[in-house]
Amino acid sequence: MDKTKTLRRQKISSLSMSNKEINLKIKKDAKVSKFNPDRYLSKEFIGSAIMECLLNNDPEGIIELLEIYLL
Repeated sequence: MDKTKTLRRQKISSLSMSNKEINLKIKKDAKVSKFNPDRYLSKEFIGSAIMECLLNNDPEGIIELLEIYLL
C-alpha cells in the first residue's frame, strides 16, 4: 500500500484568519470606507435567508449569516 503524499506546511483556514489582522496593499488614490451591512441587508432579507437555511437543514449557513450581519 502506497503512502499518501501530504503537505509539510499546514494550510491556514478561514477560521484561524478571522482572529488575525490582514494587511492589504491598496492603491494610493483608492477610496475606502467601512462596510455597513444595515445599508445593504434588510431585516426582511436576513430573515428570509435564515428561513431558507432552516428549510434546507443548513445550520452552518445560519451561523454564517448571523456572523456577517451581527459583526
